[in-house]
Amino acid sequence: MCGLVTYSNESKQRVLGVFEGALNTHGAVSHLVAEQMARRVREIGMSDIGVSTTGIAGPGGGTNVKPVGTVYIGVSTKESTKVRKHTFKGTRAEIQKQAVDAALDLIEKFLRYA
Repeated sequence: MCGLVTYSNESKQRVLGVFEGALNTHGAVSHLVAEQMARRVREIGMSDIGVSTTGIAGPGGGTNVKPVGTVYIGVSTKESTKVRKHTFKGTRAEIQKQAVDAALDLIEKFLRYA
């Protein structure tokens, strides 16, 4: 139904309605933010399923707590929302590809066992 790119915290708040407190307390790359993003994109798009990814693909931006390659993927339906944390290795492009592959895999598993 639609796709949204909300790279900045401001766009996550303004476009998706992610709670400022979640961003300030947990950071954009977090379980809670991925959950809110997946749920809201489903609602905004009036879709059966919503999918979110939020992560650090590099080459910079990582920390000891959230190193480059940390990615949270969320999948939401009306019944439930699930989030998985991944830690990928490689270049920015390789991390992005792994995140896409993992998101598609999670969607398939989520729908198969829902």
